[in-house]
Amino acid sequence: MVDILRESIPRAQETIANASRIVIGGGGPVGIEIAGEIADAYPDKTVTMVFAGFRLLDDLKGRASIEAGKKLNRLGIIVKSGHKVSILF
Repeated sequence: MVDILRESIPRAQETIANASRIVIGGGGPVGIEIAGEIADAYPDKTVTMVFAGFRLLDDLKGRASIEAGKKLNRLGIIVKSGHKVSILF
C-alpha cells in the first residue's frame, strides 16, 4: 500500500500542476482543505467544489459553513451545492 501511495502522490501533483481547471467532489473538511491548498498554491487555476448537500460542512453548526464559504470565496473557489458528482469509467 505504501508503494502505491509513493507512486500516486507525484502523479497527482503533476496532474494538478498541469491542469487549468480542477473539480473537487465533496463539501466536507477534506474537500475544503484540498480546494484551499490547491487555490493557494495555484492561484491561476479555476477550482470548483461540487457537493450533494446544500451547505458546506453540513455535519457542523451553520456558522462553520458560512465561515468556510467566505474563506473559499476569498480564494476564488467556485462552490456548487446540491449537485452529485458522477464518475464514469
